[in-house]
Amino acid sequence: MLALVFGVDVVCGPLLTLVAYNPAKKRRLMLLDFTVIGSIQLAALAYGLYSVTEARPVVLAFEVDRFVAVPAAGVDLTRLKSAPANLQALSWRGPVLIGTRKPKDAAEQMNAMTVLLQQGLEISARPDWWQSYELSRPDVKTRMKHLANLYAARRLDEQTLIETARLKSGLPMSSLYYLPMTGQKREDFIAILDAEANIVGYANVSGFDIK
Repeated sequence: MLALVFGVDVVCGPLLTLVAYNPAKKRRLMLLDFTVIGSIQLAALAYGLYSVTEARPVVLAFEVDRFVAVPAAGVDLTRLKSAPANLQALSWRGPVLIGTRKPKDAAEQMNAMTVLLQQGLEISARPDWWQSYELSRPDVKTRMKHLANLYAARRLDEQTLIETARLKSGLPMSSLYYLPMTGQKREDFIAILDAEANIVGYANVSGFDIK
C-alpha cells in the first residue's frame, strides 16, 4: 500500500505538469500552476501516509476461536489506557500477538454484545479486554485444530498453500495445528501453530468450515 501511495504521487505530479505546461503562458501563471500542482502532490502524499498509518495492523488478538488482525483505525482509543501497560502505545513494528480475556460476569458479557451490535466493536478491538498472549495460551491450545484435517479437506491448490507454509515452519504435518485468522475485510487466512500454540506460519486458506 505504501508503494501505491508513492506511485500515485510520483505519477500525479508529472501528469499534471504536462497538462498545465504551455510555453505561451506568462511566467507568473506558470509559477501559479506549478505551485498548485505541488500543493496537490503534498496533500495527496499526506493523506496517503495517514491512510497507511491508520491501516497498519497493531495487534493480532486471539478472540474466542480465532486470531483477529486489528488495524490502528479499528482500535477503540477511548479505552487504550485500560489496556495492560505494555500495550497502551500502538505498535509501529508490526502486530503484537495478544490474547483477550473472558468476561468478568454475565453483565459484562451482555455489555460486550451490546457494544458489538451498536458500535461494531469486537472485543479484539477493545483494549480493556486485551491481555498477555501467555494468559490466553491454554485457551488457544483447547481451540486449535489439527492442520492435517484441514489439508485433507481442501482443494489441490489450497493444499499447496498449506504445504508451502508447513515447509517454511520446518515441522511435520502431524505436529501442526491451525486457527482461522480474520481482518477487517478478509476471513480467508489461517494461523499455523505448533503444539505449544506458538504461531509458526500463515496460509491463504479459510479455516472456518472444518470441525
